[in-house]
Amino acid sequence: MAICYEQIAEAGAYARELGGEDKRTEDIGQVVRAGRVLKQRYGKVYLRVGKPLTAREVFDQQAAAWPELSRDQRREALQQTGERLMYRIAERMIVLPTSLLATALLAQSRPILRHDEIRPRAARLLGLLERKEAPQCSRDLLSDSVLDTALARFMRNRAVQPADKEGIRRVRVVPEERIALDYYKNTTIHFLAPASLLAACVRSGIRRGALDEREVLSQFQTLIFLLRYELPFDPETSLDELGATAMQDLVEYGAVEWVADGNWKVVNAAWLDELAELTRNFVESYHLVLRAMSALRERDATRRDFVKQFQSWGRPRLGADELLRPEALSMVNLKNAWKAFREDGIVVVRSDGTGMDIDEAAVNAYRRLLHGFLV
Repeated sequence: MAICYEQIAEAGAYARELGGEDKRTEDIGQVVRAGRVLKQRYGKVYLRVGKPLTAREVFDQQAAAWPELSRDQRREALQQTGERLMYRIAERMIVLPTSLLATALLAQSRPILRHDEIRPRAARLLGLLERKEAPQCSRDLLSDSVLDTALARFMRNRAVQPADKEGIRRVRVVPEERIALDYYKNTTIHFLAPASLLAACVRSGIRRGALDEREVLSQFQTLIFLLRYELPFDPETSLDELGATAMQDLVEYGAVEWVADGNWKVVNAAWLDELAELTRNFVESYHLVLRAMSALRERDATRRDFVKQFQSWGRPRLGADELLRPEALSMVNLKNAWKAFREDGIVVVRSDGTGMDIDEAAVNAYRRLLHGFLV
């Protein structure tokens, strides 16, 4: 079951919690103020129900009866079942005006975007969403009235500001509000993520001056595995199939074209960039956790406390080349990165609370990989 909001009611509170602020205990004054929320209009709420996954389907796919499976086999079965459910939920997310606009606005790290660039970019993204058969894709989303209404919502919420200069209409995304806009982008990112991650790998190869197709696909598959808690990919689709489909997405987008013998070349680097930028915040989050793990390895903390320490360590570094996105400091992203690295065995929290032990070789390998996507 997927629930999509055209506008979230308390965007400020949502952003503060993702930014690490503890949830406040409500007093009488806050309860009264919260009642005002109900007097405002926030657009439509969509509830979409997908095809259910039955327990019988899960049990029938196992090598033996459930009581006969080992603990590891049960864990793997539950993990895959969770992935299938998350994928089915994501497949039911619909494309709303606010989600399409937020995706267009966040397809770059710089805050300023010319007003006349919004519609063409939104049209390209919508075309790819249509190719991915995202629900409720409609060319009506590109009309002046629809896009202007969505932009007005963001301006009322102070997430976007006018930034006209010398007679040119421009908008500015408020850096501190990117994390709130990211909520809307998450409605579309499921459909765009494979193409975005592959675009990031292609761009990294170009910047290194060594665009090797096998290396590009190898990096793509590593990212798919690493970001498994961020982006629900179809567990029943092989990585090779996912890579081939993502490459065709880049072709359809107009960033890449096929040449002789099944090879390809980049034909529009700017369009490749805007796709790659859609998932940059995830890469920044995971790279930040790797750097913070090395810096804080001797810090006394519990497993849970380390995530807040990673966020605190990252805040003063925001704005540097490797950490441009405020939304990369999202507690959700940092928790997922911390979970993935612990699960992969490259970091172990000491039982006495005196820090952590890390696999230096694995950490450095991941850091080199992710650094290549950020410079």
